[in-house]
Order: sequence, then C-alpha cells, then structure tokens
Amino acid sequence: MNFRNNFFNNKYFILTDQVLTSLMNFGSVLVLSTVLNETVFSEFVVLYSYSTLINIILTTVFSAPILVFGIKKWHNEKFNYLSVNIIYFTIFNIVFSIISFFFLRIQVTHIFLLNFLLMNFGLTLVDIFKRFIFSNKVISTGFAPVSSLLMNIVFFSGIYAYKDALSLNLILVVYWVAYLLASLFFVIIIYYKTDIKKELSVFSIFNKDFYTSVFFTHFKYAKWILAGAVSFWVYTQGIYIFGKAFGVSDFAISKLRIIQNLFGVFTILLIGMDNFLTPTFSMKALESENLIPVVMKDFYKRYTKPLVLIYIVSIPVMYIVYCFLYQDKYGEGIAYILIVWFAQLIAMSTKPISIALKAKEVTYPLFYSHLFGAISMIIFGVVLITLFNDMGFVLTLLFAFITANLMNYIYYRKIF
Repeated sequence: MNFRNNFFNNKYFILTDQVLTSLMNFGSVLVLSTVLNETVFSEFVVLYSYSTLINIILTTVFSAPILVFGIKKWHNEKFNYLSVNIIYFTIFNIVFSIISFFFLRIQVTHIFLLNFLLMNFGLTLVDIFKRFIFSNKVISTGFAPVSSLLMNIVFFSGIYAYKDALSLNLILVVYWVAYLLASLFFVIIIYYKTDIKKELSVFSIFNKDFYTSVFFTHFKYAKWILAGAVSFWVYTQGIYIFGKAFGVSDFAISKLRIIQNLFGVFTILLIGMDNFLTPTFSMKALESENLIPVVMKDFYKRYTKPLVLIYIVSIPVMYIVYCFLYQDKYGEGIAYILIVWFAQLIAMSTKPISIALKAKEVTYPLFYSHLFGAISMIIFGVVLITLFNDMGFVLTLLFAFITANLMNYIYYRKIF
C-alpha cells in the first residue's frame, strides 16, 4: 500500500513525465539521425535549432512563470490566466516563427511556413498545459505522463510509417500532429474534469488591464532568465546555424549533433542535481548565506568521485553506442566523443556554483556567464574554423563551455 501511495503521487508523475519528455527530445534526434542522410539531417539540425530558440523564448516568458504566478497571483482566475497566456503565446509564436523562417529559408529551402509555425506552436503549447497542471493541480498530474506517452507513440509511429519517404516537411508534420494531439488530450480532460465552463470569463480574457498585468508581471520575472537562456542557446544550439553559415560541412554538423544528443542523457542528471541542491542551499541561506559555500564544499567532497566515475564509465558506453549506430555512416568518432564529453564534464562540475548563486538570489552572473560563452563561440569559432575546418567547429563548442563556466566560477568567487 505504501509503495502504491508513494508511486502514484505528484513527484513520481512529474518525474515520469520528464523521462518521457526527454525520450521525445533525445529519441527523436536519435531516430532521425539513423534514417536520414547526412545532408538532410544537417538541414534538420539547423531547422531544429531555430525551433529551439523560439521555444526557449516562449516558454521562458509565457510558460515557466505559470509555476509561480499560477498559484501566488492568479489562482482564483486560473482559467482566465491560462487563456491569456495561450493567446499571448500564439501571437508571439506567429511573429517569431515568421521572422525566424526568413533566416531559415536562407540556409534550408523547401520548408513550408505553416509546418514550421505549427511545430513551434505545438511544442510550447504542451509545455504550457503541463506547467499549468503542475501549478494549479486542476486535474491529476498523472495525466501529464499519459499525454507525453501519447506524444511519443504518435511521433515514433509516424516516423516509422514514413521512414522510406521522409522529407523535412513530412518530419515537421509528424512533430506538430504529435504535439497538438497531446495538447488536445489536455483540452478534453480539463473541459470534462474541471469547472472551466463556470470559471472562464470572457470579460477577463478581453480585459486590457488583465492582459497588461499578466504580460509585465511575466516579463519582469523572466527577463534575466530569458537573456541567459538565449545566450546559452547561442553556443549550444545556435552553433549549428553559425557553422552552416561559415561553411562547416554537413558531415561535421551531423556528426557533432548526434554525439551531443547521445550525451544529452546527462541532462536528467543535471536536472536531478538542480532539484536536489536548490532547496538544500536555499534552506541554508535562510539561516545564513555564509553557509552556502560550506554546504557546497560538502557536496563536492561527497559526490565528486561518484559523479566523475559515472562520466568516466560513460566514455566506453557512448563509444559502443556510437559504433553500433553511426560508425558505418560517420566513421571514427572518438575525438568528437572526448571533446563533447569534456564539455559536459565541465558543465556538470560547475552546476553547484550556479545553484549557489540562485540560492543567494543573485542571478545576473548566470546571464553574463552565458553571454561570455556566446561571444567566445563567435570569436573562437571564426579563428578555429578557419584554421582547422570541421575539427575547429567541434573545438569551438568546447571553448565556449570553458569560457562560460570559467566566468561562472569567477562571479561565484567575487560574490561569496
């Protein structure tokens, strides 16, 4: 009974949903990299980078703040609040998608605007519904992993069904159908399981003051986070657009992206570290902010060896997976694997530092660190790609990670 009660509760539903969402994010790239040739996959990587940027902006401003303000500020008007966020996000999605599409068509042709727009729309809409449910608990959080499971089934079934005739437009169609069906699932459940028909007010939805309040509250909360997230995107995803513009081969772009995707499984580890350390550091900060470095040193003392061991073991594992899935298509990959591995190790080793800064409620260094990382990508990228061609492209990623995390450490030493 205790096991059942523990398993069927919010935190395990949210964790299960995170696993399924990660499966969609990393698994989709994994599958597409095996069925597409390097030219088409390289174009997909560039396209996906643009979509990721739009998703970062929209979720940071209109989705992530729901976790805070859905309870603190608009709990009594939750459905009106949800509706206004969806309307805002829809308008901005159209604007950003059209602007991005103009630049995307310079590098990737034969893409339909409607498919690109609907993919971006569905990707963020699912996230808005999930965060609304996690915040207000208007329906069981157990519906979130069900929606994510539906999304995975539809996407991977669609890719398998059309694997011999895949084009970029068809891939986008499969994506947006999967996302919109998952969103439609939420709409149906919310409609039949809540009092939305009674609580939703047309007057509030079209009230100018309500719109203004929601937008500026969200923007004030998210502006530094958004600036940092966009800067982080520049040197982790935008690097592929940058490389394409500077003549890096489709082969190198595809190869680096699939290896970066393999190491994406460590995102779950980083999220777990964030979820574990943030409340721990914050509790100590309530006693005294001087205790934060003490707790952080204790964490490093306890967990550095096992975490490093995990990363060391990951090298042969990633190499075996690469050899099994990609070596015939992309050749020897150990150099790329070691470079991406080192970049990931740097990111993991400094993660407690960024959490310590957030616990002290000092977040501007996180933006500046990512900004320096983005700037270094451009500066080092021009030099390294010119000197070393494709290998210089891979080294650019490493130098950007080194710069960003070194600046993070410098700001930490300055503040603490």
